[in-house]
This record gives sequence, structure tokens and C-alpha cells, in this order.
Amino acid sequence: MILSIIYSFCICYNYGFLAIGSATPEWYPKYYASPLTRIPPYIFGMLVGLWYIEEKGSLTKMFANSRVLQIIVSLLGLYTMYLIVTVVEPVIKDNKAFSQVQNALYLSVGRTWFVAGLTAFLMPSFVGSKFLQQLLGNRIFETLAKLNFTTYMVHLIVTIYLSLIHI
Repeated sequence: MILSIIYSFCICYNYGFLAIGSATPEWYPKYYASPLTRIPPYIFGMLVGLWYIEEKGSLTKMFANSRVLQIIVSLLGLYTMYLIVTVVEPVIKDNKAFSQVQNALYLSVGRTWFVAGLTAFLMPSFVGSKFLQQLLGNRIFETLAKLNFTTYMVHLIVTIYLSLIHI
């Protein structure tokens, strides 16, 4: 995982990819579609899954006994995801706001940190917190999940199209 993050950083730094809007011909094959740059979040997820299987009993006891811990871990995860999404706001306004190192760093670790935040946000529901399970099981969130999946299935076509016309 660490080697893949370093590889991603080197690719992004070498080609000068921006955190937002790198629609260059090299961006799609070298960074976006490359398994070597996309694998860290998956490895992180597998490691968390293995840890969860090993420690499920102790995690369940820890979270079941402390509503405060459930809230703190969920809010920490939500805040982490918020930071990953909003840290690039200056780049949206001005693509020169980040240095080349900052762009490469964001592109190489941003996905993994987002997955870490999502894991922390969802962890209490994995081990028995009913509040988050009821919230995410709500009809509104089920509809949003379906729309999100549809968007995910279409985004690759849009990304390829935009990179081909260099927007």
C-alpha cells in the first residue's frame, strides 16, 4: 500500500497532474485507470476487514458500552471525509492554488484518507449501533444510494469523453 502511494505521488508529480481538472491525455491511463494508483483504498479496506473479523467481539463490547465513543468515532470519520472533499476548494477556484507537491500529495493519499473516514463513520453500525443503521436504512438514503450507483456507472464514460475533448 505504501509503495503504491509513493508510486502515485511520483506519477502525479512527474506529469504535473492537478487535484481537480487534470484532463490531459496522460492523466487517464497513467493515473486514473492504473491499478497501481487505485489499489491503496482497497488494501486499506481489506486490512480493516481482517482487523474487524479478528477483533469483532472486543469491538462490539467497546462500542456497545459507550454511546459517546460511537458518536466521537462517527463524527471523526465525517470530519475526515469533509476535509478531503473541501481541502481542494481553492483549487476549484484557481488551479494554481496548490503547488505541484500539494497536488501530487492530494491525489496519492486523498482516496485512502476518504475511505478511512468512511470506515470510521460506519464502524459503529458494523458493531451494533442502531442509530446509524436506521438512518442509512431510511427510504431517502436508499434512493440516494441507487442514484449514486447510477452516477458511478456513468462517470467513466463522462471522464473519458471530457479527457478526449480536453475540458
